Amino acid sequence: MELLGNEAAFRRLEKMIASGRIGHGYLFTGAEGTGKRTLARWFAKAILCTGEHPPCSECAACKKMERLSHPDYREYSAEDRARSFPVETVRQIRQDCAVLPNEGKKKIYCLSNVQNMTMEGMNAFLKTLEEPPPHGVFLLLCPSAAQLPETVRSRLVQIPLQPLPWEQVEQVLTQRLADTDPGLRRQAAILSDGSVGLAMKLVQEPEFAERAKLAQDICQSLIHRREYELAGALAGLEKDGEGFLQVLQLTQRLLRIQLERDSFPLPQKQQLRLLELLEQARLRLAGNAHKGLTGAWLAIRMTEAVSMP
Repeated sequence: MELLGNEAAFRRLEKMIASGRIGHGYLFTGAEGTGKRTLARWFAKAILCTGEHPPCSECAACKKMERLSHPDYREYSAEDRARSFPVETVRQIRQDCAVLPNEGKKKIYCLSNVQNMTMEGMNAFLKTLEEPPPHGVFLLLCPSAAQLPETVRSRLVQIPLQPLPWEQVEQVLTQRLADTDPGLRRQAAILSDGSVGLAMKLVQEPEFAERAKLAQDICQSLIHRREYELAGALAGLEKDGEGFLQVLQLTQRLLRIQLERDSFPLPQKQQLRLLELLEQARLRLAGNAHKGLTGAWLAIRMTEAVSMP
């Protein structure tokens, strides 16, 4: 299995499988698209495999796992919002886990977005971790271990997955999506937070090409001090809340890369001020500020920033 940038995590799980020492709880952490679910499914497949060298991909158990139809494997996923993983789901898992496996030696439960579990649900799940059934294995997925209570974290084997440098993400996109625009691939890589999955998704979104061009237009307007073009570019985002945030984030990252490489034709003081303004605008939008007013405010302040002595 290919797991770019996280080979160490993969090898660690391989050693656990080879030793036969499988714990009751694992926590896979990392940003969206870093491979948490892919690695968890591989691990589950290896645990349930009945071949000599798991996962063999040849036995009936492996075939069922590839189709996600193995009777001893369950997936549960919450929505990406707080308190969307209810205690009822945890109780359902606890009841199911009390029953012996159907075919294998283990019953495996893969839980995504566990950071959104209600406190009541977290307490119920903690009881299961404190007294786990001998055949139960729990694979928990969330962006950061810090999002879970210490009482839960301490009972799990932590498998952190790291984001890739954006340059490496760009290389992967070039290999896998060679027919797409190189500039678009680069901007998707920059905005991806090191996630190949997210970058590929961005490249293939029809709206992303337009948003990426807007971010470039904003940068060019700043370099050449074209205040009317800057105001026009920002005004065009008034009706697109999600797009507005994405353009601001991409513009931030483009400026930051140029700052790190000392290749942006503006004084460092001005660049730092621009980054500060972009962050302020992003926070305003995240707080449901009026998009049109935020865009107008940002255009005025950025024009002032590039005129600083």
